[in-house]
Amino acid sequence: MGLMATFLLLGSWMQRSDETGAFDNVHWSKVVFPFAYILLYALVLEKIGFIISTFLLMLLFLKTVEAKRWPVAVFAGLAMSLGTYAMFELWLHVRLPKGVLGF
Repeated sequence: MGLMATFLLLGSWMQRSDETGAFDNVHWSKVVFPFAYILLYALVLEKIGFIISTFLLMLLFLKTVEAKRWPVAVFAGLAMSLGTYAMFELWLHVRLPKGVLGF
């Protein structure tokens, strides 16, 4: 991946562009918010547990970054958090943080 990123970076530097700035069309909220969410996720994972913190992370991603409707965001967040819990805890027997509720 690092090699691919290096090639993409070099390729973008070599191309001449008529645009005034490389970051003019960047939606900064779609860059800053996910970074902040993942940082917050790392801070609360041990305290509130894997399922709840993963659900909240996915809900935040789907509502703020992807702008999905509430039913879609809630269902997808539940499906992702329970699905990853089932895969890691039940199938692979990886110990995940239980949190305050004990699951």
